[in-house]
Amino acid sequence: MNSITIIIIILVAAMVIGPVAMMRPSPAQKRREAIRAYAFKQGLGVTVRRPPQIPTDLDAPSLLPAYTIKIKGGEGWALRRASYKHESHVAQHWHLVQGALSASSEAFLNARLPDLSARIVAITSATGELAVLWHESHEPADVEGVRNFLVALAEVEQARIIRS
Repeated sequence: MNSITIIIIILVAAMVIGPVAMMRPSPAQKRREAIRAYAFKQGLGVTVRRPPQIPTDLDAPSLLPAYTIKIKGGEGWALRRASYKHESHVAQHWHLVQGALSASSEAFLNARLPDLSARIVAITSATGELAVLWHESHEPADVEGVRNFLVALAEVEQARIIRS
């Protein structure tokens, strides 16, 4: 074999192996997949959606993972964490973007929101679903905290959890 033939064989092999190697998930993608599988085992659904926009946003917010729990019943509101305190906000930093909170939900949220992880960007309640939009953590304890919060919120809203 001459050197040209060897070079051609190496280039063809690289052209075949390169794209196959690029299809393998990265370590970050593997961690994200593992934590989402864990969330699913805990009874949470995982989707990707855009958080509700608040009046001070200049651009549309970027897509974030939403951990959800399916319920029967529920209220219709959405909260979004603001970067500033205001007396009209729930628990000082949470802007009510849509809907209205019941008295029991407002009391619960005022008590629990200050202790929530800073990773949580938005919380929504709709007929059939409660959701937390957040910058995912790769720790199972954080997922359990999100799940416990959503289950407690469902109880406050007197909604029945369909799958937990």
